[in-house]
Amino acid sequence: MAVTFVTLVALDAAAFDEAGRVSTQALTTFGIKDDARILDGHLAGLARAGLVHLSLAHLLVNVTSLAVCAVLLWRLVPLNERTIKRAAAVAAILVVTSACGFLLSFFVRNGLSAGASAGVFGLLGAVPGALLMRRDLSTPRVRVSLAVLLFGLGAAAVAVLAGDGAVDHAAHFGGLIAGAVCGLVFGTPVGRVIVGGVAIGVVVLGFTSA
Repeated sequence: MAVTFVTLVALDAAAFDEAGRVSTQALTTFGIKDDARILDGHLAGLARAGLVHLSLAHLLVNVTSLAVCAVLLWRLVPLNERTIKRAAAVAAILVVTSACGFLLSFFVRNGLSAGASAGVFGLLGAVPGALLMRRDLSTPRVRVSLAVLLFGLGAAAVAVLAGDGAVDHAAHFGGLIAGAVCGLVFGTPVGRVIVGGVAIGVVVLGFTSA
């Protein structure tokens, strides 16, 4: 897999508690999705929250899920003939869908939230969208059936995880929907430019916003 995913948990060992979880203060300092801070203009949290994890277990689960979904998108629906462009495509979709997931979470006031799972669901949602646009893979009926099945599985996963009060189901759902849209528009040159431009904007926001 040519996609590199960098995750920051905390640089200061004192930020960890005895159970290996990162303190809320350390997470907030870096940029966890905090509704109150976003209302005060700290928009970087929408971009950075996908890089922060609450514990080592949280990190491992999300990175593993991310790798599986990225490979699925990479192998099943190659977005471009050149490896570097395919890698950039997957990375752009990851960045955009993660931010969209946390944005929806903010709008529904879902509280403190962090983790790569919004982007994971984004990649998962992009697969059926991209399948619909790949007319060379199979007949329209097969592509539509498979796309509906895959999106249904993603939606079912969101519903199952929503039963856990500690899980940000809004971020997952937002990432899934944004991924489906990205998968569809990425089939056109204009769509690729738009998604790439938005991804760059999100990255800039994460490093420059107050």
